Amino acid sequence: MVLNKPDIRDYPINLIPKNKNIALVGFESYGYYIKGKPPLDHILNRNLDSNAIYIGRGLGEGNLAYRYAITKENLELSQLFGIGKPIWEYPIRGFKKKKHSLEKGYNYVVSEYLRLSKQSRFTDEIHFKSPDGKFRERNIDYYIIAVNSPIFQESSGLGIITIILSYTFSFYSLSWIPLVDHQKSITKFIILDKNLNTLDEFEVIQAYFVLHTFREKLDYYCRMNDSQSKPWFRGQKQSACVWEKNILEGRRRISKLLEEK
Repeated sequence: MVLNKPDIRDYPINLIPKNKNIALVGFESYGYYIKGKPPLDHILNRNLDSNAIYIGRGLGEGNLAYRYAITKENLELSQLFGIGKPIWEYPIRGFKKKKHSLEKGYNYVVSEYLRLSKQSRFTDEIHFKSPDGKFRERNIDYYIIAVNSPIFQESSGLGIITIILSYTFSFYSLSWIPLVDHQKSITKFIILDKNLNTLDEFEVIQAYFVLHTFREKLDYYCRMNDSQSKPWFRGQKQSACVWEKNILEGRRRISKLLEEK
């Protein structure tokens, strides 16, 4: 990825009252694994999760290979944000009184999380609710949710054009000359009050070029080594560093919002 390490000094934050407890939810990157599926499942599009991408053949017994993306905790991203701390660091102090806003706000967060991360469940559910469905009280003033996408690398319209234009040079040089791609990273932020009412929400989108090549010494901070897929195939892994600038820009905007509260 043609991205440089972001400079925190370029994203100043406003002062936030120290007596406010701010919980971070999400701020995740993705881990990947490959699993075989029978060809008939592929043809009929059955038994396939929304986070599964077909990447080829060759897993034995005639199975086709699918790559899955699973959310994983990324403390580097939450630490980079620099405001608040993960929700699980706030001790449980009982249960909240039942309110319509709690269920409404929670359901919206879950729906956006599942839509963008393409997961089968909301990984932080246990931190919000008890097994019997009661909302946990953690003495939190604000919740900040950040969901990163896309879960796999995706070429933009410009990326498709640059791939076509650079393909011949890359092919005849055996990928010594990079295949040039263009992609975007997206981070959705949702800010909630203590009763899970939405105070604000927005997306931060960053566009950048990607150089697909076997060369290891290209001088770029953000990289992803993925020998199991090819640039022109779907299902390439996504590196967490593509969301770093998004996190910092979100921090800048959210700090201004909370300062005014």
